[in-house]
Amino acid sequence: MKSAEKAAEKPAEKPATQRARAPKKSVLKKQELLQHALLLLAEKGFAALNLRDLASRAGMSLGLIHYYFSDKQALLTEALQLYKSGFIAQLHTALLQADDADQLITTAVQMFTAIATEPQSLHRLWYDLKAQAMFDNAFREVLHQTEQQLIDLCAAFLSKLNHLRGSTSPLSALDLYLLLDSHLQYAMLHQGEEKASGEWLAGALRERISSG
Repeated sequence: MKSAEKAAEKPAEKPATQRARAPKKSVLKKQELLQHALLLLAEKGFAALNLRDLASRAGMSLGLIHYYFSDKQALLTEALQLYKSGFIAQLHTALLQADDADQLITTAVQMFTAIATEPQSLHRLWYDLKAQAMFDNAFREVLHQTEQQLIDLCAAFLSKLNHLRGSTSPLSALDLYLLLDSHLQYAMLHQGEEKASGEWLAGALRERISSG
């Protein structure tokens, strides 16, 4: 009799489909929050980011944001990883589709020029993270991981370029990464100025990659 009463008191287990749906919904909610965070970070930068503003923009409670992210550092880290993974995937796809050396160079130049000339470009987060990492070791691990992914991508680019050309570029993967990164940062810092126009950046990148 007692066992029957205990069984009656015990709440019924949720079906497997409902249990599986909850984590998926949680992941989607977190992704939605990260998308809002990316836009706000691109507008204001990490230093000026206010989690209450993010909660208001996302239509979520501040408590829910703290449930997903322990602090602003964790938020910036995951937001950057989300952006960079999509950015790197885009470049990889473009690299695979190129059939000749000129098309490969043109595609890369166009993509980087578009990033540098876009108002409030999300790529500003990359330089924001690099600045934060100069003073806070908490950011260095994700910085080094992302930087290595970009260098690996440059290595894949050069490998394909060398194959299509039938010759070897004197540029190393690190050389190419530093070339692209420095030019992109300069163009973004001087956005709207003639000396750092899209035409200037496209021409400078094409000349250096082609002659490399």
